[in-house]
Amino acid sequence: MAKQYHNDTDIDIITKTFTKEEYLHMKGLSKEYDVTLNTLIVTALLEAANVKSDIGQAVSIRKPGYEGMGNYATGVATVNEYDYSTSFKDNAKLVQKGLYKKLHNEKKKYFLLQFMGGIKGSLQDAIYFAACDGYENKTAKQLAWMFGYLGNPKGISVTNLTKIPISDTYGDMKLLDFTFVPPLVLNSKRIIGIATIGDTMTISMSIREDVNKQSNLKFFETAMEAFSKTTF
Repeated sequence: MAKQYHNDTDIDIITKTFTKEEYLHMKGLSKEYDVTLNTLIVTALLEAANVKSDIGQAVSIRKPGYEGMGNYATGVATVNEYDYSTSFKDNAKLVQKGLYKKLHNEKKKYFLLQFMGGIKGSLQDAIYFAACDGYENKTAKQLAWMFGYLGNPKGISVTNLTKIPISDTYGDMKLLDFTFVPPLVLNSKRIIGIATIGDTMTISMSIREDVNKQSNLKFFETAMEAFSKTTF
């Protein structure tokens, strides 16, 4: 089943890197707008989508100062549509308001973790197997539909490592490029990865090599243009 999946599935990765000057300008703008840098990026993606979109965002639940190894993250989903009758700034504030409304609700913030934690590992495996067309099971198939692994995946999925807590310079050696590429999960049409090292930020997009490739490439190009146009 795994071999067949990889035979049928090709992934493309597209990246856009912003310079130190651009990155510092973005940070200044996010402070001026009183929104996060992540919100500015999500808003640009939403503008490029030009349709009401399910937006999935990975959110850190790591306690301040704790650096133990592990996946300390949850997922939060919102539904937004870009309002072309108002400004980018106002749209960004609405995007952040919707996200924070969920983050400030403990039940909604931890729902995904608690829900998945209540599903036995064997059933989790069965759901993935059913979604990848290798296993016929009514219950697994129903849950695969419910999770968005089949049918209508999220249009915008974003995960941001923020600023990587390592130096970009080691003696006479300098790390010139760092790209974070999160895996393209089954319930996403495309997934956006963001990471900053030093004062350079790179945004990546993972998409499937399929009939939707060109529209996805156009989406990314339009989003990056919208982001640059609005912030510079």
